[in-house]
Amino acid sequence: MKKLTDDEINALAEDIYRDRVFTSDHLRQGDLNMLPVIFVPLVFADKKMIEKMQKDAPGMIYEHFSEAGPRSINGYPTFVSLHIVSKEDAKKVWEKFEQIKKAVCGVLKHE
Repeated sequence: MKKLTDDEINALAEDIYRDRVFTSDHLRQGDLNMLPVIFVPLVFADKKMIEKMQKDAPGMIYEHFSEAGPRSINGYPTFVSLHIVSKEDAKKVWEKFEQIKKAVCGVLKHE
């Protein structure tokens, strides 16, 4: 998996905060089996890709809502493209997301 730069981590965290991105972490508990239905390219993953993902499990799969297909399934968007983030980078993205959320909430509470 390609390592994200600090700018990419910041941009992704902001896009998640602004509801511009759907991630595998947005799935309701028990819906993990929906991943290949939501992120359609996973259905077409070859044996080599599956083995690679089992060996080095992704931390997050995501795509921008602007890339969503015209249909949804069980309330979830569907995508014919996706991005995969390592566990290490996913942790950094969610830490940055929490920083953004805390900063925004702090500003709103003081006004």
